[in-house]
Amino acid sequence: MLPPTFAQALQAWLAFLAALGFRADAHLNPPAAPEAIARAEAEIGYRFPDDLRALYLRADGQRDTIAIADPAPG
Repeated sequence: MLPPTFAQALQAWLAFLAALGFRADAHLNPPAAPEAIARAEAEIGYRFPDDLRALYLRADGQRDTIAIADPAPG
């Protein structure tokens, strides 16, 4: 059995937290645009691994990491 991809691991983690009643997905930034990923790759001169690209296409980082509080259910 292959290990999970980054995107699969993130989804499993988000599901685990949701089962505990914490909506961590509400703290994620929207996905990165494919064009933004391509620009970043061009700027650094390196193509991101497929797993990292998939992760950025799911969420482009996390919102405020200092004052995280569970958002209202919904």
